[in-house]
Amino acid sequence: SLLANCSSSHVEFKLLPGNKTFEYIERNVYKGSLDSCTTYYENMTIPTDDAEHHTLKYDSIRVEKDGQVEPYNDTGDVDFYEGCHDCLAMTYKTSTIRFLLIYKREGAHRDVEHHKTHHNDLKKLAECLKFPHDRVYTYDGLADFCHKKSAPEASQS
Repeated sequence: SLLANCSSSHVEFKLLPGNKTFEYIERNVYKGSLDSCTTYYENMTIPTDDAEHHTLKYDSIRVEKDGQVEPYNDTGDVDFYEGCHDCLAMTYKTSTIRFLLIYKREGAHRDVEHHKTHHNDLKKLAECLKFPHDRVYTYDGLADFCHKKSAPEASQS
């Protein structure tokens, strides 16, 4: 499993002009390749149809591994939920894969003991959303991250 081999993951959101689309940038370091960074760039668009509620569509994905662009041809849906008071839960569904990703606010991500106190609540969220929870990835508070980041003047959190 892709997530089982993840050592660390960092996410950025950047609102694009027009306020209807934002760029989602996910940078992952995988076990066994700690000097390697895989970055996913996706444009997510706010739905125009009120019936779609909070489901965002993405159709533009670019994957970079060690600075080389790799082909990736898929589209999908993303839903966001508040997983806890300082985290963001995201369901990510394509034609081939379905993930539940839960991210902590930067600065709170290293408090592993605090994360453990929320584990049961997040497990209930996974059950409610019909995700298996037998193969859970949890950041260990120690693993290094990809050291690329958007320029501060371009970054919008």
